[in-house]
Amino acid sequence: MIEKLKIAIITPTYNDAKLLKRLYKSLENQHNDTFTWIIVDDGSIDNTKELISQIKSTASFEVRPIFKRNGGKCRAVNLAYDKNPDFDFYMVIDSDEEIVEGAINQLFKKVTQYLQDETVGSIYFWRDMNNDLEMKKRFMNRPNGDCIQNIYGRKRNDKIYGDGAIGYYNRFLKKYHFKEFEGENFIGEITILLEAALIGYADQVVYVDSVISKGSYSKLGLSAQGRKLRIKNPYGMIYYSAMMQSNKMRNWRINAKYMISAQAYAWISHIKKTDLKVRGISASCLKWWAVIPGIIVGEYWKRI
Repeated sequence: MIEKLKIAIITPTYNDAKLLKRLYKSLENQHNDTFTWIIVDDGSIDNTKELISQIKSTASFEVRPIFKRNGGKCRAVNLAYDKNPDFDFYMVIDSDEEIVEGAINQLFKKVTQYLQDETVGSIYFWRDMNNDLEMKKRFMNRPNGDCIQNIYGRKRNDKIYGDGAIGYYNRFLKKYHFKEFEGENFIGEITILLEAALIGYADQVVYVDSVISKGSYSKLGLSAQGRKLRIKNPYGMIYYSAMMQSNKMRNWRINAKYMISAQAYAWISHIKKTDLKVRGISASCLKWWAVIPGIIVGEYWKRI
């Protein structure tokens, strides 16, 4: 059964040729070459294109390159799936990571284990990022064995959830895509899991008790840019805040936090409810009582 599985590794990359080369070497060091590597060059201006051409000609596994204008990681994942809808599972691995020994075999094992379970849409593996102390702490406190629940359940009990490497079954990406907003390149990656949890189809996430990759977050990467990056992408962040406000959270503190966040992003970018409706975002996320707290938070964000 494992030999018949079609698994793709999706790697969006932007001006990360040196790191991409390291990831390639770690993939070559696996004892399994029955996967396909889909590399999405998100408008790089370094020598990434030349490196990908070299990798494609020498790799022991299939490589499918995609070249596009810069548009962000989530848009790159959408495109990778749309152009390659013929796989059973899509594992997203960033270019600042490298695959640990035995990771591909572990991936095939876990994908096979839950392949027939229609309630499972995605699998979460751990990253060992050596400059993320919080992630290391959560990994040390992880449960024994696999933990299965949707993202809302995990956010209510935030003991093991973190910035892991997530892969998606075909049944999941066939139904859900990351939201794309014109002029914006960033949206919270868990929004697609939040949407699945609200709809209730293939919404279960398998949190696997193992590490698939290691590395260090880039100083120019998404994690390091933090709030400044989010402020530049207000519609994406308001959409994320709207998802987090769902009653399924059953936690008024979390609901209130994201109600204020939505107003903060709206205040900073002068966004009105009518603007949200045009872009398919529920205007109900802008609560009237959160206007003043949102202004205060927004003004604080602009100064940090």
